[in-house]
Amino acid sequence: MPCTHRIVIAGGGPAGLAAARAIRRGLPRTSVTVFEQRQAGEGDTGTGIVMPRQALDAWRARDAALILVDSNST
Repeated sequence: MPCTHRIVIAGGGPAGLAAARAIRRGLPRTSVTVFEQRQAGEGDTGTGIVMPRQALDAWRARDAALILVDSNST
């Protein structure tokens, strides 16, 4: 099935990732891209919380359509 909507979330902290996951669960045909200024596992996400690469890999494994982007590389 084709994607019906494209949503971009600025910030890959806990709230941004939770929002992305909730959107994908409620609207499975929606494309969600999360932009974060830091690479996974390289410091906190602006909240004081470090998101290790293993945690983000687990998110990707659960939902391959969830796109996580290091905004410094774009």
